[in-house]
Amino acid sequence: MRFLCTIMAKRTFKQAWKDCCGFIRKPFPIATPVPTPPPLVRKLKGLNMANATNFAGATDFQPVLNSMGVDVQRHPGGTAALSYHPTTESLEIMADMAIAAGSAVLWVQNMTNGTVDEMLLTMRYFKSRGVNVVGMEADNEGYLRQHQTTFPTAYVYLEKAKIFIDALKVEFPDIPVGIVVAPSTAMKDPDSSEGGTGIQRLIDWNNIVLASKLGDASIIHCYTAPADIAAFVPAAVAHVQAVITARDKPVWLTEYNISLDNVYTGAQTPTQYNFIQGMIAAMTAIARVQFMVLHNCAASGARNNTITITGDGHGGSTAALNGLGTAYQAM
Repeated sequence: MRFLCTIMAKRTFKQAWKDCCGFIRKPFPIATPVPTPPPLVRKLKGLNMANATNFAGATDFQPVLNSMGVDVQRHPGGTAALSYHPTTESLEIMADMAIAAGSAVLWVQNMTNGTVDEMLLTMRYFKSRGVNVVGMEADNEGYLRQHQTTFPTAYVYLEKAKIFIDALKVEFPDIPVGIVVAPSTAMKDPDSSEGGTGIQRLIDWNNIVLASKLGDASIIHCYTAPADIAAFVPAAVAHVQAVITARDKPVWLTEYNISLDNVYTGAQTPTQYNFIQGMIAAMTAIARVQFMVLHNCAASGARNNTITITGDGHGGSTAALNGLGTAYQAM
């Protein structure tokens, strides 16, 4: 019995030693580190450049634009983008504007009647000029009732956006793409919420888009009537935070202002400046708001524009900062 116990003990010891050595020889599993996403590059002093190419020939236009210190230019504008088809001349003017001002470009891609080839041609041109394209918007305000023929539902919009996004990412994988989100009904966008069908379209659009993870960012436009400012800014903040929670992506506010053209006829007022300052302060505090773009650059009148053009924008015309432009320059 003692002999048998000795043999068993030896075998147990040898086996234990073997197991121990085997354990030592095996490397400890090392968890693969989760890559840290790069910090969000924020540009919160943007300017919508709708129809700006029409005014490029005005005397002093470029120096006046440069003086505002705009960090991102939104080309070719919002509604203007939906009829835009690239030409060498227009792309050259837009690139020159951005380069001279030291601004990046946020591009609005026409998906209404534009093509993938036009999109790629545009991006190749900007790349050849060294223009920093910080993002591309997949169309503009598709939730408006006036666009329901093109985008009957947000499902149709997302399907078309995916075609453009997939093509872009093959050649330009580093350019982020924003997806259009409707304003909330509490924000009462005068363009889109008038009447019951407009409000229902907003609700239906967001129910679909906020459940989608397509794209790299969410686009929101913020317009209010002067009388609604006190309630609007908190409503806009709440909507932005809700969109971030739903889609877990940065937010681009690519148009915001008081809706002077839509609500009443009047000149710029301190109320407008205060609204803009309030929006900048509120959205700066939300870390995932990446871009803010004020509407708009230039026109022959004041209202929503920062630069007033006297004349037709060609030779003999002049450009000057108006009250809003001067206020924005100082912000």
